[in-house]
Amino acid sequence: MRVLVLTLAAAVALTPAATAADKVELKATSVADLTKAVAAHKGKVVMIDCWYLGCAPCKKKFPYMVGVHKKLAGDGLVFMSLDLLPDDLKEKDAVLEFLTKQGAAFPNYIFSDKQDAIDKWQEKYEAEAAPAVVVFNRKGEWVKVPEAVSKEKDPQKYADKLAEWAKTLLAEK
Repeated sequence: MRVLVLTLAAAVALTPAATAADKVELKATSVADLTKAVAAHKGKVVMIDCWYLGCAPCKKKFPYMVGVHKKLAGDGLVFMSLDLLPDDLKEKDAVLEFLTKQGAAFPNYIFSDKQDAIDKWQEKYEAEAAPAVVVFNRKGEWVKVPEAVSKEKDPQKYADKLAEWAKTLLAEK
């Protein structure tokens, strides 16, 4: 019994405490402020996962997107999530609960603009249909996700292909 107690105590002592970096937060944002957030990371590759709470395919894919973040963050990938629907602000607690359950410890935004501004942003970056991913290279330029990646239906294969493609962007200096 003592061995079990000591082993458990040792495991607890060796488990890292949660840090501020592990905290999941959700911030309402305008198109202009999101653009500034992306620009602040010039020199890194920025990947934005566009989704919304009522989108079943988005929610199915999300854990795999968290995996892409974990896999490539150390290589210079800045991962963000973006809830496209301002109406989800009314359900902010439910959105935050979902993000927390997924371990989404990266910048999480929810659009707060009027729909016409959001529509223009989505059209500009070809993110009209969620789920979608918007990517900016190290120069801060939008880079279209290759069709071979974007057309993949299996969430795990999609995330794997996306990560492999992102590695090519990360390799560019």
